[in-house]
Amino acid sequence: MRFRLAAILVASLAFTGCGLITIPGLATGTSQKDVQSRVGTPHDQRTLGDGSKAWDYVYGPVGFYTWRVSFDNTDRVSKVEQLLTHDRFMSVPSNKLSRQDVLNMFGRPGQISSFNNIGEEVWTYRYMYSQDYKLADLHFDAKAGVVKYAATYHDPAYYNAIAQ
Repeated sequence: MRFRLAAILVASLAFTGCGLITIPGLATGTSQKDVQSRVGTPHDQRTLGDGSKAWDYVYGPVGFYTWRVSFDNTDRVSKVEQLLTHDRFMSVPSNKLSRQDVLNMFGRPGQISSFNNIGEEVWTYRYMYSQDYKLADLHFDAKAGVVKYAATYHDPAYYNAIAQ
């Protein structure tokens, strides 16, 4: 009986967790109030460079998705997008983006590491690329605060020499 109850609890939590990632189902024009009642309180709220408001739903650091819901000037959904994509990471220009630019582009990182000996700060994001589990590292010049370069690679938590 306990095993059956535990199995039902685990299954219900799994289905509930899957329900959190239904953000792409939001229609353009949905009100902020309806977004919050359907998806919940956003993890981060920000004002983007163009003055528009955006809510980020972060499913990391162990998750692979950050969904952004952008609103127009009437507080209605104008766009829903997945921020953590391979193409977006590959398009990061060198020596142009500030930390704030990166937050506006990708949302919060899953991990931040400092390497004082080489003057770098590295922001790490997890993401999915097709069926592959990937990591993206954005290397900042610690003093200037701009991205020097980006690197993507397989997430070692899922890939190793023995498994392959």
